Amino acid sequence: MIRRPPRSTQSRSSAASDVYKRQVQVEARISNDPAISAQLALWNQAGGRVIRGNLLVIPIDDSLLYVEPLYLQAEQRPIPELKRVIVCHGDRVIMEPTLAKALERLFGTEAEPPSSVPAGDTGTTTTTTSTTVPDTSATTTTGTDTSETGPDGTNSSGTDSTTTTTGKPLPTDKEELIALAVDLYTRALEAQRAGDWSEYGQLIQELGRVLATLKALSGL
Repeated sequence: MIRRPPRSTQSRSSAASDVYKRQVQVEARISNDPAISAQLALWNQAGGRVIRGNLLVIPIDDSLLYVEPLYLQAEQRPIPELKRVIVCHGDRVIMEPTLAKALERLFGTEAEPPSSVPAGDTGTTTTTTSTTVPDTSATTTTGTDTSETGPDGTNSSGTDSTTTTTGKPLPTDKEELIALAVDLYTRALEAQRAGDWSEYGQLIQELGRVLATLKALSGL
């Protein structure tokens, strides 16, 4: 007689499969984006090595936001350098030099630039594989680990005007929220590298709350 796994096990397996499929679709959208593929081609032609970092999945209300950093390892530099940060949400794929800039475009604090390819720097592309992070509300992909700092040096700042949601009060100013989001993202990467999944999960949850507030303020 064939024993079937418990329904709870089947549900978890199905959910993990769905998350993996969505991540594969997001990676394909990133690779097929005209501006991003053109930039990667420029880097590759210059002889550097493009490293696609960990794809972070951040729940925002009833949607998901994906963040993937791009690193460039030039022949004369042993340590990869952060070059771009890609943010995907809904049908939008945005690439900017920093996470703060990408969030500014996504949430309307900066005007959309014309569809053009930025000047290249230097690039073989290393892709990522997906894995489920235990005890968190998000799933990440594991890629090549780097010792670079986070995607932006901005730290969260104090607030003047606040609005109370679950947890601590959050600022109502978009720029302050973006600075806070960048700080939480950077700390989440540090917790991930250290293998502190409990801290990582809490930071991703708080990051989702900050981004949900930004989304609401932007009317998206």
